[in-house]
Amino acid sequence: MSLDEKRETTNRDEIDSSSHDTKYNNGSKNWFFRMWARMGNLPEFKVGGRFLQGKQLNNAIALIASTGFLMFGYDQGVLSGLLTLDSFQRDLPLMTPLETSNSLCWTEEGPPHRDYRYCTGDANTQAAGVAVYQIGCFVGAIVILFYGEYWGRRSSTFWGSSIMVIATIMQAASHEYGLFSAGRILSGIGNGMVTSTIPTWQSECARPEKRGKLIILSGALISGGVMISYWVAYGFYFLEGSVRWRFPVMFQSFFTIIVMIGLLWLPDSPRWLLMRGRTAEARNVTSRLLGKPEDDPEVLQEMNIIESALKAQNSGGGFKFQELLQNGPSQNLRRTALGMLSQFLQQMCGE
Repeated sequence: MSLDEKRETTNRDEIDSSSHDTKYNNGSKNWFFRMWARMGNLPEFKVGGRFLQGKQLNNAIALIASTGFLMFGYDQGVLSGLLTLDSFQRDLPLMTPLETSNSLCWTEEGPPHRDYRYCTGDANTQAAGVAVYQIGCFVGAIVILFYGEYWGRRSSTFWGSSIMVIATIMQAASHEYGLFSAGRILSGIGNGMVTSTIPTWQSECARPEKRGKLIILSGALISGGVMISYWVAYGFYFLEGSVRWRFPVMFQSFFTIIVMIGLLWLPDSPRWLLMRGRTAEARNVTSRLLGKPEDDPEVLQEMNIIESALKAQNSGGGFKFQELLQNGPSQNLRRTALGMLSQFLQQMCGE
């Protein structure tokens, strides 16, 4: 790409981004939509008077992304080890089905003498309290599908994480089924936002030769998060009182807060910055990721590659959802089916 073509592409991206933002802001006539638009303006802090760069920056991105995957796995697995705890069943009786083998459901005289304070639920209420989390995850993913490109990778992850912290507090503090279930839904929404964004952010910041390794690592870390949830639940099994289940639930926020704090010192991806017409920032982030000056040939080459990819992506008038159902040279339908099937099977296996 020549210098004139590069400038033309950059100017066109800036014009498209500016018109998009103006259109959105003109349609935002009340405080809610103005606040909605500002959610993408997440600051980036410096370390020792300068932004992270080079190996430090790449390691920091890997650390925060890895923590996000651990958070996803932990959130997925934590409830399975808590449902049978007597303290959990006492605090949330609608989450407990009536069973002959469960002594909590009966008075000291045993069956058929019911203790109506406990075991007021059934298999359906218990299953619903668990499954509403997945509904929330679906909603969170849909939110990112429509607004993720506008907010950016960091902001989408940050606000999804903040939703998860609020949801975790709701669950850990609940004494009744409604608040607990609402917290589960909200936690799912936050997790759906985070896990729909972090892989994209990490891959867009990583070198092409490292992306395959990162994908494999993300799957391992999700399983690692599930493992941590099991061991935390097991460790607190030997205590007494509601701390046995409230702490494992609240411990989700440990990973979430690390992600939120870490994001404040990390940049958005160069690809997203270019999509928004922020060419100077994209060049700066690219140079920082490569650990080289902005005028280095490798930095300019990387910028040209991203710009060419975006130009090809937008050559047909921008992305349309129907493209996911078509094959052709890019095999979009096949890629979509593989991604959906792998995620479906991962959820069906119980994690």
